[in-house]
Amino acid sequence: MEFSNAARAGPHGAETGSRNAALGGALQTTIANPEIEQEELAWSPADLRLVNGGLCRREMELLDCELVASDEAMHSRLGALGVRGTAGLYFEAVVFLPGDRFEFARDARDASGAAVAVIFAARDDLDQLLDLAAWSPDSGRLALLLGRVAMLGQDNIYGWRLGEPLAMHETPLQWLQSNRQGVFVIDPQKASPLLRMVEPLGVKRASFGRRMREAMTIRAPRIVVAENRRAA
Repeated sequence: MEFSNAARAGPHGAETGSRNAALGGALQTTIANPEIEQEELAWSPADLRLVNGGLCRREMELLDCELVASDEAMHSRLGALGVRGTAGLYFEAVVFLPGDRFEFARDARDASGAAVAVIFAARDDLDQLLDLAAWSPDSGRLALLLGRVAMLGQDNIYGWRLGEPLAMHETPLQWLQSNRQGVFVIDPQKASPLLRMVEPLGVKRASFGRRMREAMTIRAPRIVVAENRRAA
């Protein structure tokens, strides 16, 4: 916008132009009537992928998914399952793979077995976004995109708990129902060293606690005795 147009716009127009410039838009002046000049605010929102130096690949992949909070049907569906906090939850069609992995149907060569899943960030104990998790409301199946975290809620293990045990949930749904507080263990052997530093852990059922204690007990390495063979 030229300075002469800004001057004619007055303080209100200057303020609007400043806000528009801050949002990355462009204030354009058009003449709707030969005798009347009308300023129109024409701007496009900044691409969130470029904010603060750019987003990581996992964050960009989340932005390509649909927000649960913006879809009434999915929001109601999760609400019926007891999932009240949907901030940061997305959904997308995925293909579940062997080894508890998944890929997005949009990237799959064969998406014939695709299913709609809830997608959310999977962070490490330092709160770094390392992976994405997909959970199917229909089957209860959970999978990771890359397999880089040992548990859901790994970023919660050093949180302030006022002496309370760290909640360890039996299913991904229970973890989601708790507003993603506590942890759900995916790989017991990898999770064990981390959880040992923040014990005790709290569970709702004694049988689940016993099962997890056994699964998280670090097994001794296999030892074999070397045979001393002399050449004939």
